[in-house]
Amino acid sequence: MKASIRWCSLCNVPLLGVKCDVCGDKGFSLKTRGRADLRPVFGEERRLILETLDKQYGSGTGKKILYEDHLVLANKLFYVDQAYEIISDGRLIGYFFFDVYIYDWVFKPMEYGCLRIFKNLGIGVFKEDVKKGEDLKIARLNLPPEARYLPIHGEKGVYGVAQLMGSGEARVIKTFQPILAEKEAKSSGLEDVLKSNMEYLRRKESRAVAFVHRISNRIRKPVCVSYSGGKDSLATLLVVLKAGVKPKISFTNTGIELPETLENVEKVADSLGLELLTGEAYDGFWKGLDIFGLPSRDYRWCCKVTKLIPTARLYAREFPGGSLTFVGQRALESVKRARTGSVWLNQWIPGSICASPINDWDMLTVWLYLLYRGVFNLVNKAYFYGFDRIGCYPCPSCSIGDYLLLEKIHPDLWGEFRRKLKHLSDEGSPSLKYHLWRWKRVPVKMKKVVGDVHSRRLEKYVVREDGAATCLVLDRQIDEDRLRELVKTLEEPATSYVLNGNRVVFRLENRNGSRKMISIVLRATYCIGCGSCEVWCPQQALFLDRDGKIRVDETRCKKCLTCMEKCPVVEFLSIS
Repeated sequence: MKASIRWCSLCNVPLLGVKCDVCGDKGFSLKTRGRADLRPVFGEERRLILETLDKQYGSGTGKKILYEDHLVLANKLFYVDQAYEIISDGRLIGYFFFDVYIYDWVFKPMEYGCLRIFKNLGIGVFKEDVKKGEDLKIARLNLPPEARYLPIHGEKGVYGVAQLMGSGEARVIKTFQPILAEKEAKSSGLEDVLKSNMEYLRRKESRAVAFVHRISNRIRKPVCVSYSGGKDSLATLLVVLKAGVKPKISFTNTGIELPETLENVEKVADSLGLELLTGEAYDGFWKGLDIFGLPSRDYRWCCKVTKLIPTARLYAREFPGGSLTFVGQRALESVKRARTGSVWLNQWIPGSICASPINDWDMLTVWLYLLYRGVFNLVNKAYFYGFDRIGCYPCPSCSIGDYLLLEKIHPDLWGEFRRKLKHLSDEGSPSLKYHLWRWKRVPVKMKKVVGDVHSRRLEKYVVREDGAATCLVLDRQIDEDRLRELVKTLEEPATSYVLNGNRVVFRLENRNGSRKMISIVLRATYCIGCGSCEVWCPQQALFLDRDGKIRVDETRCKKCLTCMEKCPVVEFLSIS
């Protein structure tokens, strides 16, 4: 799915509908790289871009490239770290990205950025008819040492970008059709964008409200809105309320949320007069670090332990007969979410049906809708600090830029997480600096920066086979009481086992049975008390006592091992 954006040249605003509601102009097509999911650039982020431009081209030059009181939009790009297209006045000004090679933010000017640098700053290289990849000899320029890129201009205007290579040389990295000048554009802001797109927003809201009516009339279950503290879930909540439905709000506190998110959840619930249901992961993330090691993009135990299981526990308690849950999921966020559709059965919450009334909305529509409904005071403050997404602050999906921003805004939270990283990563290697823990397999693009670095692996246990006997040696003492309870769930448990501290020996002729027994021992030893087994047991035969230990009611247990299938210990401490 790709959003189609046009730009009104008269009002100098993006158009989401067919024409501008203020002047009637149909505008021109806005060209973006990849899918267009634009968002406004707010104060702190804009300041960072201007500071970066000032570093590269001299003090005060940023405002001559990104004009004051002119709307600036960002469009995310695929890159080894954080990167955006920067768009203003309907033109691509350049790319703003965190350069992992120099470990700093960089602005790479493109067509109209190059034009402004040349016209407004007098900076550029005069050379006719150059080609991409060509090396240029340049005269000594009075530029800061951070300068990276120069416009190339000829008689017909600016037509290329050269990267400074040092020693009086530059390499042409891009050429384009010559641009001699740009039309003067009026100042504009988000309020102006709203005025020009009112009819479009009304239609979007009307369709979303109709969707809520249709789904809630068809699915006769208690209605809830899953609220994360982010803009999409806030827009969804407003749509549901507009439909005349008064839902409950569910929020899962992962224990690793930004303070702004916790504040926002309470504020939204109080302001809108809605009942707030909260699931708690408590210290599950920090316990999980000790058991599973650092999470990564391809090893996401954290989502299950801190989000999915606490949410399932909450819904099992509050909605035992199932629920209709509206969520702020958008197709443009990812290919996976685009494939999900607008309505789906939640595989992690028994009996819960999920629906997204804003599935076909783009990011700019969401922001304009929040402005349209007059609720900017209810928007999470973290967005205005420079975060473009709201989630757990140690998330492996974050970029280096995100972690640097976290360090700046919340040094206490960063310090706590940094100590854990230092303990679990290879200090002295690039692992800590470049956050290589975010991958089990470091991607090729990052390897070009850091070389071939192997991530540390936690060795939790060793399995030794000795004839018919299996010996399992773990890195800590086995909880005998918990093992005794969990063995009750096996249809063919080991007839006898010998337990000695961190070692257990048992006999099972059936290899499959042996694997199940190993899983039971792992569960008994590394259980973090998440309660997944309690939630998912179809017979309600398992429960956690006051000490957080598993207890099994043998009169109810049917030996189905659903508890084992849903246990994160079994899933993430895989048995070889």
